[in-house]
Amino acid sequence: MRALDLAGPYAQATARAQQDWDVWHELARVHGPGDPFRALLRQSGSFEQARDTYRDQAIVEAFVRNAADTRLEFIAGVERDPVVELTRDREDFVRRRVAVEARHGAC
Repeated sequence: MRALDLAGPYAQATARAQQDWDVWHELARVHGPGDPFRALLRQSGSFEQARDTYRDQAIVEAFVRNAADTRLEFIAGVERDPVVELTRDREDFVRRRVAVEARHGAC
């Protein structure tokens, strides 16, 4: 009889979140931290312009290229803006990211 592995999926989610945070902060040293969607929306007053500016940020483009396995979604207007989430300290980001994955059945 095989034991049910309850810890494995959480360990994998934790490793993914840690890797995402590490990659983001490594890229931020080169590209800068990025602007949250809400700030871009306030500046432009246009959802479409803010969306395009958000997606075209060098940090976002580099992160999407370098962290292809991520479960973060850089979609304008989403409840959890990855630019905001990734500015949290590493432990807080990882804890919150794993909780989101667990709620969505990814763990």
